[in-house]
Amino acid sequence: MNASGPPPDPQAGFDVLGTWWHFDRYEIRNGVVRPCPGATLQAYDPWARYAEARSGWANSGGKAPYELLLDLVWSIRLRPTATKDQPPQLEPERELALLAWCAEHGLLGLLPHEAEVAYLAPRWGPMPEFELAGIPLVETRLLYQWGPNGWQVGMDAWWQTKTPALEKAPKREGEPVPLNLRAEIWEAPSVLRRAIDDASWATLPIELAWGPFFPDIEAKHRRDHFYPPPLSDAFWEDYGEPLSSFLEAATLFSETLQNLDAEPGDDDSEHEQQQVNYRRGRANRTFFSLLSGCHPALARNARGGRTRAFHSKSLLASLAMMAYLDLTSGKRVLLCDEDGRPFVSGAYQARYCSDRCRNRALKRAYRERHRDDDMQRTSA
Repeated sequence: MNASGPPPDPQAGFDVLGTWWHFDRYEIRNGVVRPCPGATLQAYDPWARYAEARSGWANSGGKAPYELLLDLVWSIRLRPTATKDQPPQLEPERELALLAWCAEHGLLGLLPHEAEVAYLAPRWGPMPEFELAGIPLVETRLLYQWGPNGWQVGMDAWWQTKTPALEKAPKREGEPVPLNLRAEIWEAPSVLRRAIDDASWATLPIELAWGPFFPDIEAKHRRDHFYPPPLSDAFWEDYGEPLSSFLEAATLFSETLQNLDAEPGDDDSEHEQQQVNYRRGRANRTFFSLLSGCHPALARNARGGRTRAFHSKSLLASLAMMAYLDLTSGKRVLLCDEDGRPFVSGAYQARYCSDRCRNRALKRAYRERHRDDDMQRTSA
């Protein structure tokens, strides 16, 4: 390879299927980060930004999107709240920084990242095979499932002809089926989800798993709400992320990358070594969970052949995959000796996140050295 040429692209040989979306303006209302009224929905390709960041030497292409999230987490400071029930609050300057980040990159996609299958509340709906039998409306249930081609929509139908109450019940297409008439073989509306922090599986009521991400839905209607398919236009119009959930996930992402290479010090006690090993083990579990939102896939090249690709279900998963590509290409996540900011570098002896911090540290060391010299001359 020509030593004067560009560095190798860590994404070479991979395609990314699908696109992320963001609005051009966001706000924080009632503790939820959501689009401003009248904001415009726009396509966003975080991988194009990543490729640009890795296109030149020594960060000349700028920072990758996941590095910008690390910067955001480092810069944000929460304001204390009067009670535990109040949502977290940001200083005005920090709030503007978070909203600017979202306007550029979008929300993290916490709901689609965790969800695998969602079962909605049963509704009255037509089914051709039943209509032929003279039954215009039956119990139907939509389900959304993440699969090889993204989010797929399925439907179940049920009818019990020997139930007089079901036959005589008033029915209107699209309305929820009353609780006493719902098919016993169907469980309550629920979501099978994989937790972001440790990839553990759980089935939660849909009003708990999805309700908080749709702030305009009253709590009493969250169980039977007709939720739109994840990542659809209708989904983005109504979707928001609780500020607390956004900050927890972003902080978890940052801490995970910092702890992946945690090593106990030579002088650490046995307890301190155990704590470091615990942090590293937890970081590996969380990193696996973050990467689980990306799935291997097949793409077609211009000649009709197959190429390697992956399909991402959330922005958070894409950011984790970017970090994975960097970490497996010789880069590390370090902490700046000057201000403690996490930064990414492939340089073995890197100590500072920027020239500004390096110059500040050099100037302070220079002043301290001359102060020591002056003190020695004075004492002499």
